[in-house]
Amino acid sequence: MPRSASNPSHALSREAQKERDQVLRTFGAGVRALRTERELSIEELAYRSSLSPSYVGGIERGVRNLSLFNVWRLAVGLHVPSEELMRPLDPTTLPRRKA
Repeated sequence: MPRSASNPSHALSREAQKERDQVLRTFGAGVRALRTERELSIEELAYRSSLSPSYVGGIERGVRNLSLFNVWRLAVGLHVPSEELMRPLDPTTLPRRKA
């Protein structure tokens, strides 16, 4: 059972969910841009990253909340520094919810 279901204090507020979804969509769009710039198919990037094609597709669609290790794997597959994948997520430029 997911933590949020068993412990309501871990559930995200609607605002936090919107913020998370924006971050995931922005990250996924950045991955897709780098992949297409390098003329790689999802399957080729998945192979190079040791990830499944469906997982990579979910990342690009912004529906996968991936681990730091998988961010590193994507960077390896794209032959870029991992910080390049994070660049579009600059917290000073993304819309933020009020604290």
